[in-house]
Amino acid sequence: MLKNNPQLRILNLSYNCFDSECGLLFGEALVVNDNLKSLDLSYNRLGDLGVRNLLYPLLRDGIKEQKPIIANNNMTALKKLAAARRQKKEQQNCQNVKQIIEVSRAASR
Repeated sequence: MLKNNPQLRILNLSYNCFDSECGLLFGEALVVNDNLKSLDLSYNRLGDLGVRNLLYPLLRDGIKEQKPIIANNNMTALKKLAAARRQKKEQQNCQNVKQIIEVSRAASR
């Protein structure tokens, strides 16, 4: 459907039971369909492997303008990565606040 339908611009396939193998099929189809601008695959069962399968062909061939939506697909690795990034940012913010306090104290002496 994605490969043979150049008129298709937006496709919502959320709330299906697509798995990791489907991610690869969708990724390969997105490479050959330059007209599709949005593909919503949220609330499926892609998992980490399926998301990787979906994104790999796009990264390999250069993401054009397609915007796959992949929320709520049991992506544990991506959740861990996002949590680690948030934690690192929070630690940096705390460190910045401590430095500001130290500089303020030193300036007031």
